[in-house]
Amino acid sequence: MLRTSWKNCTAGTSTARGKSSGAEVELYSVTDGGHVWPGEVVYSGGGYVTKHFSATDTLWAFFENHAGPTRDR
Repeated sequence: MLRTSWKNCTAGTSTARGKSSGAEVELYSVTDGGHVWPGEVVYSGGGYVTKHFSATDTLWAFFENHAGPTRDR
């Protein structure tokens, strides 16, 4: 698994006051991963299933650490 991250990406981001704010982006690449969900016990076909990390836990941790504003609809 390879993790690549970018910090302070400003293109396409904005705040409520119209100013740009830095965004953080992370890309996780699994060699020969195919179309399977990393860390799952069920094989859905099309690639290697890695047990080195859980995509569910990784996504949850990312969103916990990068909470954004809540908007009323």
